[in-house]
Amino acid sequence: MTKPEYAICLLLIIAVIPCAAAVSSKTSNKARMMKSLNNAKQIVLGLRAYAGDHKGSYPTGKNANECLAKVVPLFETEKIFHVKGSAWHGKGKFKDGPDNLWEKSKPKAGKALEPGENAYAYTVGLKDNSPARFPLLASGFSKEVGTYSKDVNKIGGVWGGNKCVTIYADGYGKILELNEDAQAITDVGENLFLEFGGDKKVKMLNPEAPKDSKSSKTKTATKSSGE
Repeated sequence: MTKPEYAICLLLIIAVIPCAAAVSSKTSNKARMMKSLNNAKQIVLGLRAYAGDHKGSYPTGKNANECLAKVVPLFETEKIFHVKGSAWHGKGKFKDGPDNLWEKSKPKAGKALEPGENAYAYTVGLKDNSPARFPLLASGFSKEVGTYSKDVNKIGGVWGGNKCVTIYADGYGKILELNEDAQAITDVGENLFLEFGGDKKVKMLNPEAPKDSKSSKTKTATKSSGE
């Protein structure tokens, strides 16, 4: 191979590497999103089982972790609440996964869904007969419930503010496209996660973040939802 030919081959290789890396990254991101969607569907099945034993009511609590912790024993694992790459897990011991301990875990017990062990937002106040169009579970938001972050390194930015995983009250799951403001807007121009009713007891709650996460202090929605 002559020097000119070698130089041309080298330039082609250099040009192809970034393209291959971009395709690989896109494929990996899609796979993570599908895994998150499937895990969220499993969580909702657990919530429906819980409701079946509690007169149709889903768990309640101050944040999504506290609510969802009540269904951890049904799965005997915390792993399905973990979303790889989500800043809701922080940079500490839960970054790569939960400790998989809960109140009755064996051989060692612990606390279910400690701050940083869950990356899903949850709607408190719904029942198993609530309207199917109401969102029950979704990717954790930024500090403002209903809005995501475009920064993948901040809470609510795991999908870059472009998409979010959502499971509705009937168990139907979907990956939603977000608008330029990183919000999911309905056909009538309302924020899907804020404008689905009027009962102040029904609202979406963010996960509980560890102290080492960026923007760990979050706010619940000022506009609430209900049946």
